[in-house]
Amino acid sequence: MRLMKIVLSVYVGICFSFLLNFYLGDAGIIQHQKLEGHRNLLLNNVSELKQINQKLNHELEVLTTDSEIIQLLSRELGYYENDDNIIMIEGYPEKRNFHEIGKLIINNPEKIKFNIFIKIPIYIIPLLFFIFLNIVWKKKEDGNK
Repeated sequence: MRLMKIVLSVYVGICFSFLLNFYLGDAGIIQHQKLEGHRNLLLNNVSELKQINQKLNHELEVLTTDSEIIQLLSRELGYYENDDNIIMIEGYPEKRNFHEIGKLIINNPEKIKFNIFIKIPIYIIPLLFFIFLNIVWKKKEDGNK
């Protein structure tokens, strides 16, 4: 009878730890949902980068074919022809041509802290459950005598 109690408490503890691991572990449902959210974020970033790439390709095509745009952009960068008159107004901001380069997306670094606090209970709870069941059964046995 004592062996049956031990086997039952170990079995229930292991089943409970499997359930916790299934929901809260490294490959659990919660982590899977976080990864899906990160994947969607990456997919959105890729589509934004494709749009930026199309825009830059269009600008490159225009720059290789249109000489007037080349002259305008070179003047914005500070390159002038010899006969150009340059007028600089003090306090007037210079026009800068900056390009959007996209976002840097990093996976969530808090995962390490979260996993430590999940793994400890997953492996300790079966032991605590075993101890609890043994105490309860011992009291029942003492009460029956």
